[in-house]
Amino acid sequence: MDVEKIKKVFFSLRFKFVIVLVVALLISYGAMSLTTFAFDYYLINYYSTQEKMEERDRKYQESFKEYVKENNISSTETKAINRWVKEQNQVMLGLCDENGKAFYESGISSNVLAVDDEEETETETTTSKGTNTYSYYANDTETTATESSDTSFSDENAVYYDTAYLIPVEFFDGTFYASVIDVSSSNISTIGYYSSYLVFIVIFFAIVLAYNYLVNKRIIRLSKEVSKIKNGNLDSDITKKGRDEIEGLAMDVDNMREFLISRIEESERAWGANKELITNMSHDIRTPLTSLIGYVDIIEQKNYDSEEQRDLYIKTIKSKALQLKSLSDKLFSYFLVFGDDEINMLEEKFDTRILLQQLIGERVFDLENKGYKIDVIICAEPYFLNVDIQYFQRVFDNLFSNISKYADISKKVVIDCSIEDDILTVTVNNKINKNLDRIESNNIGLKICQKIVKQMHGTFEIENDGDDFTVTVTFPVEKIKEESVEN
Repeated sequence: MDVEKIKKVFFSLRFKFVIVLVVALLISYGAMSLTTFAFDYYLINYYSTQEKMEERDRKYQESFKEYVKENNISSTETKAINRWVKEQNQVMLGLCDENGKAFYESGISSNVLAVDDEEETETETTTSKGTNTYSYYANDTETTATESSDTSFSDENAVYYDTAYLIPVEFFDGTFYASVIDVSSSNISTIGYYSSYLVFIVIFFAIVLAYNYLVNKRIIRLSKEVSKIKNGNLDSDITKKGRDEIEGLAMDVDNMREFLISRIEESERAWGANKELITNMSHDIRTPLTSLIGYVDIIEQKNYDSEEQRDLYIKTIKSKALQLKSLSDKLFSYFLVFGDDEINMLEEKFDTRILLQQLIGERVFDLENKGYKIDVIICAEPYFLNVDIQYFQRVFDNLFSNISKYADISKKVVIDCSIEDDILTVTVNNKINKNLDRIESNNIGLKICQKIVKQMHGTFEIENDGDDFTVTVTFPVEKIKEESVEN
């Protein structure tokens, strides 16, 4: 895979999305771990210290003792006890008799759970003797008990507390012992657990949605810019950022916009040229045509004094006719350039050396007679050139015509013909004559050359820096086999 393909994959939207997912996972996991650490740190170093826990336990113990005392609650009033546990919400309560035998438990590790008043169910535990019973309730229902010689749970179900670590509570029916423990730290730990996952989910989706928002924002912006172009505002800029598929689409749209601008400008230039051509042609044709008709009328009516005068009129008619022909040739050249149809050509194979020596040699001879100094280099390799000879000559006629019109006669003209990689390259370079008052040219001749060369599968390039004028023409050629050379 080459470097460009690797870059294309690396900067693609799909790859960017994968990177965003990975980064979102890493950041979200880090935030989740940080949240868990923060909750744990708070619990260990602040909320769940021994001092804080004992302080909360004392508060709940005093609250329970005061609640029992104020409401004259007996140990059998499970409903009232459950109500207090439910109000505290973060307490585990255990009650036992003087022997440490439990008869009530509630909270996180409870056998007796606080429930709504409407949900009352009764459970009975039989004494080991099976004669007298205590009724214990796992809800808000109050119990009634009969006297028994043994008030303990059966041994296999009994739960015992060490009363040395419990607080005595004065119930209406006697003194019992209570274990009141604050379990809010467990709730905070649970909140921290779920909060860390919530942080993970929120941050992950926030990053992904932010990326999608940015991508959609670019698409919407491109869509608005395309709408402006569609509505005729071709000067509207197209934003190209990102080095991905959206940027590629933006570049294609911008290229299309520039192409439309160039086509419109070309069309406007063509229209202006058409208008100017029609105006000029109508004027240029009318003058010689009027003279031509006048001289024909004179000869037709024999309004001349002598044969010599008649011959003079005939020569004038011929001159005006040639002038009209020149104008028609210009008109033909114009439509040859600006017309969309291809030129009808009859291509043939020619030996490159012979053809170039003949075409260039004749024209160099004429220029040297006018005083130009020319250096010519013609390739010596045997190659075939496939061209239409008439239009090929026309290209060179135009090139050498430009030299005679616009080249500085005091400077050398360099003509270089070379072949490399089956491509014939002809370069014509001359210095521009600075003494010309004004150069009047619509470059139609050069445009004709460009169209001719292009149709013959070549290229025609012009360079003009104000001092040097260079034309480079290329044509594809085919090497002549040795057998053909010998023949």
